[in-house]
Amino acid sequence: MAVGIYDWAVIVDHLERAAGLVGQGREPETDWKWDRLVAAIQHSRANARGCVSHHRAAGIQSAHEAYAAAFRARVHDYIHAGDCYQINLAQRFAAPAVGDPWLAYQALRIINPAPYSAF
Repeated sequence: MAVGIYDWAVIVDHLERAAGLVGQGREPETDWKWDRLVAAIQHSRANARGCVSHHRAAGIQSAHEAYAAAFRARVHDYIHAGDCYQINLAQRFAAPAVGDPWLAYQALRIINPAPYSAF
């Protein structure tokens, strides 16, 4: 587990389509960083409106064969044996990308607005 205590955060409300910068002001450096943080967020918003500055650099890779083998070897047998009636077997997809990861995340939120996703 990784835990962090942060003096500031960007809060994004996907339902209201709004974002805000919040801070506790407990760390002295937050005060002198604040204007730069606000400027960075405003710059990111301006870029997100105007263009998409990210793209996939190569094809999508998956472990489809391993996924199919796991299903055939174990999951199918568990279901038929009555040990379970539902299994959530996940498959990982990966693709190298270049560009701004925040803008990529925002584009993915439009395609798939999963309620509990995070950046």
